[in-house]
Amino acid sequence: MHHLLTRGEELGVSGIHGVEWDAVELPSQFMENYCWEWNVVEGMSAHVDSGATLPRALFDKMLAAKNFQSGMMAVRQIEFSLFDMLIHSNFDPKNGLTVMDVLNEVRKEVAVLLPASVSSTKSCQLAAHALPLNHSKHSVVANRVLMHYSAIAV
Repeated sequence: MHHLLTRGEELGVSGIHGVEWDAVELPSQFMENYCWEWNVVEGMSAHVDSGATLPRALFDKMLAAKNFQSGMMAVRQIEFSLFDMLIHSNFDPKNGLTVMDVLNEVRKEVAVLLPASVSSTKSCQLAAHALPLNHSKHSVVANRVLMHYSAIAV
């Protein structure tokens, strides 16, 4: 978004150059969430052939798919945060624990599903293939919707 909206011709101050890293994602996050509001989508969407507004029922299904397992993503962020705090506050490799030991303890405490064991090649292969399939399923659904509806500026 920064690169699309910039008018600066000097590389050092255009796009994300000169923007604090904490703020780099702000425009895209804002637009990403803003476009999931029904009153916004209703006013800016139209069917590619008929011009009809995106049906509310379809929007609700898309929103439900987007929010599916969002609680799991929050738990994952809690896992990252707790691990980070423990590593930076009281981790001492001289005590006999490894970084992976700390991570595994955190996962035992907060994770709903534990990751596949890296000692099992079959488990790793299954885990590696399971995630892209789930992601691509949602991409296929989104692409089908986008083939029939296009956003227009009003």
